[in-house]
Amino acid sequence: MLDLSNKSFIKTLKMLRIISRRFFHGQKMGGRITQRTGSSVEFSDYKEYKPGDDIRFIDWNIYGRLDKMLVKLFFNEENLSSYILLDCSSSMNFGNPSKFDYGRRLAAAISYVAASNNDSVRIFCFSDGLKEFSPKADRGAHILPVFRFLESCSSGGKSDFGSAVSAFTKRFKKPGVVFVLSDFMFPHDPENGLNDSEKGLKHLSFCKHDVNLIQVLSSEEVNPTYNGLWSFTDSETEDRRNVFIDDSVLTLYREAMEEHFADLAGLSKRNGMNYLRTVTDVPFENMILQLFNKGRKK
Repeated sequence: MLDLSNKSFIKTLKMLRIISRRFFHGQKMGGRITQRTGSSVEFSDYKEYKPGDDIRFIDWNIYGRLDKMLVKLFFNEENLSSYILLDCSSSMNFGNPSKFDYGRRLAAAISYVAASNNDSVRIFCFSDGLKEFSPKADRGAHILPVFRFLESCSSGGKSDFGSAVSAFTKRFKKPGVVFVLSDFMFPHDPENGLNDSEKGLKHLSFCKHDVNLIQVLSSEEVNPTYNGLWSFTDSETEDRRNVFIDDSVLTLYREAMEEHFADLAGLSKRNGMNYLRTVTDVPFENMILQLFNKGRKK
């Protein structure tokens, strides 16, 4: 999990913040500036009074001088809702370290950044649907229960990203920034031919979320070195196949993986999403810095 004794990295995390490419109204005072009517930190401007505006913010001095009813506008600090969808299906057990453990560490770091900036964050585990979810943290003092939740999580079961997203959006309707941590090795939907990634991500976009995809893979999956006759078992369906592997088979496999990456990147771009890919032998600290540096450029 996140090593709180690594003072240098923790100090770096405290200097980061989640960047949203969309505007969201927060629920309470937080750490980012938006313009709304009300009393808060700093006066911004005036607007003409309209029925329904709060009469407490009418500037009566201006009304006395100019006979105009103007309402004060202020800069208001609000918090941002962040959601982390962590793939807990059986395929995430693969690799050393496993994709699941790597994803949990990424989730811990993202949660720490959010809570340190007084943004709310919650982690949701999914496999064949939405599973358990963490307590909400909206300040640094609340982050330890989130870490304990991550330590208690386990992986197993089949992937059904579409059903998980549907359950998530029905239960949590407030738009925010969503981080999806997964290998994105999802099946196709036999009813409409859509890849399960496409179905779930389009639904998140439809619900006005700002979506970040982080694809976590093992180095063996990206660049396998198998040779000869091998027996493979699907970790989720338990289907078993014997395959003779030579250079031509490895070439076809790598071409298929590159097509998969291109499809996911294209889907992300078409829907205004951020897409990053990593392997588990890349230090997760490097991946976190890459994620937040890319967010700043949007």
